[in-house]
Amino acid sequence: MTAVPTKLRSLVRAYMLNKGLEEVEVPEFLSERERFLFFRDANNIIAVKILDMENVPLTSYKSKVEEEILKIVKEMPQYADKAYLAIHPLKIAYLPPQRLFEASGIGLIEISGEEIVEKIPSRPLRYKLEAQTRRELGRLGEELRKLVEKVSVIERRLLDVETQLENLDIPSARALESRLSMEIEKLSKRIATLEAQLTKISARVEANEKRIRELYRKPLPPLKGEPGIPALPDIAERGELAEEVGLPDFIRGNPWLDVLRKTKKKSEK
Repeated sequence: MTAVPTKLRSLVRAYMLNKGLEEVEVPEFLSERERFLFFRDANNIIAVKILDMENVPLTSYKSKVEEEILKIVKEMPQYADKAYLAIHPLKIAYLPPQRLFEASGIGLIEISGEEIVEKIPSRPLRYKLEAQTRRELGRLGEELRKLVEKVSVIERRLLDVETQLENLDIPSARALESRLSMEIEKLSKRIATLEAQLTKISARVEANEKRIRELYRKPLPPLKGEPGIPALPDIAERGELAEEVGLPDFIRGNPWLDVLRKTKKKSEK
């Protein structure tokens, strides 16, 4: 696609500003940053990617939108809390299934002439909070594991010193015992602190996942021109179960995986 026309950017900017949002700078390292506008409300950074589909053949329209959804799913969580695709012109009959928008949380904006219409509201990007909390949980868990190993090593050394003390009254051994005991006490306090942090983070992960499940459980109304939202086919019947073994529950079965598979198959040809 060619560069985004200035008129489309101006229309989208005016629409978002009229909603009371504040425009912020587009992240420097974001790919295709010239196609984006970024805004902020009280709680969220909101990204809008503008697609000028004027010259895109109808035969490629659906796959192009799928590709853009996948790009946002992969890249945007590190930059924004919510995201929209703003498309000109919007051809609903040639869009991918609405469930792709539902599964990702990406909103849809129609640019038609001088009019801007929000067709699908954006929701918090589904994988942002999950990825952040799981990374934090993993980091603290790894630190805790290393500390426990260190305590085990020190305890073994302390046992060796106690064995020496049973046979010999060596002042240096007693000094070493005292120093090791102090080190164990310090490490034990650090472990207790980490365990408390892990408990809090685990509770936060559970609360976030519950909130996200509730948020995404509510279906969006079907777009006018689309015959409702089709149900996801059974994964096992499609023979794709093996590809998803080992994936987290919040990813397994999500429809944008179909898009990823198609992209992968195309690249392998």
